[in-house]
Amino acid sequence: MTLYLWCWIALCTVTALPFGIAALCGWAPQRTRRRSSQACTRVRGLSLLILYVAAMLHPVLRLSEASPEDADFLLSAPVPALIFLALGLQGGAGLHDWFSRRQAARPH
Repeated sequence: MTLYLWCWIALCTVTALPFGIAALCGWAPQRTRRRSSQACTRVRGLSLLILYVAAMLHPVLRLSEASPEDADFLLSAPVPALIFLALGLQGGAGLHDWFSRRQAARPH
């Protein structure tokens, strides 16, 4: 079980952390930069970092010396709240892009 937890930490750190930091700094592929604003790219980067924190809570608490009951109690509230916060940020950024494209396409 410990090997699985360490692999999960390594996989999430290698994938989510660099992309989240890059998006938070404003970097995005050319296709994404054409379709969304700089602020939306940064909000998506923040959302990815929040998902990274939510993904790290479980293995870190399991690898610590906390009892499994205490770890389950500590994970019951923050993990779903962080996931819903990240999904709300993603949805808000998507709505902002959608409304801004719709506003730009509308003739005045």
